[in-house]
Amino acid sequence: MKWTVANARRSFSRLLEEAREEPQMLFNRHRHIATVIAPDTFAQFMTWLQEREVPTVEDAFANLRQILQEEDYELTLPERVDRSNSFSEVLDELSD
Repeated sequence: MKWTVANARRSFSRLLEEAREEPQMLFNRHRHIATVIAPDTFAQFMTWLQEREVPTVEDAFANLRQILQEEDYELTLPERVDRSNSFSEVLDELSD
């Protein structure tokens, strides 16, 4: 059911009772401002929201650092080798 703020204030207990059955939308001047839902529906939503969270790159690196520390592994990086860059070579030739 759609409720106006005024109707929701007058019939707050009825609003809560109906929210147990299905979500109740509140409108202020024809604009949807809130929805009242049952506690179990909210709990299901929060579970769904947590399950769909994608780990960030920061989380992945933190996890990798923890694994490296637990396994006493030291990451050794190869020596850096500069490669030729044809773009910069062309720019150098043009500037001469």
